[in-house]
Amino acid sequence: MYARRIASLLMAATAAVAVLGTGTAQAAGNRHRVEHHRAIVELGTVHRAVDARNEWITLTNTTGRTLELRGWTLSDRDRHSFRIGSLRLFGHQSVRVHTGRGRNTGRDVYQDRSGRSLWDRSDTATLRDARGHVVDQASWGPRGGHRDVRHEGRH
Repeated sequence: MYARRIASLLMAATAAVAVLGTGTAQAAGNRHRVEHHRAIVELGTVHRAVDARNEWITLTNTTGRTLELRGWTLSDRDRHSFRIGSLRLFGHQSVRVHTGRGRNTGRDVYQDRSGRSLWDRSDTATLRDARGHVVDQASWGPRGGHRDVRHEGRH
């Protein structure tokens, strides 16, 4: 009986820390260093392509609750930025943010960029909430760590 209560309290405390502790603590003098606990929305697979049409990055809601991502931004190292419009992300749901043009659905959102791709061979994606706080950051390529990155085509 007590073990079940303790396990329940530990799960609740862990969930509270994950939600309340989300964000960043940036080290002085190193703007790009991000220390965070499990983010409420995580950047996932990056599907790079030669053209914007076939390129996307996955955002996943790691909580069991619905989140409204209106006003959140997704940016790259070169400061290209995309402000998310009305997007409700249900618990444990993922959405692909496409660089190119298309029609938004519950599973796919489009930046409506044309031409060349956005994500470079070596890049950093940063997801910020509507208040500008870093929620998650992923780097890949020779100058960054490795994240689940799929490549298509050449740069």
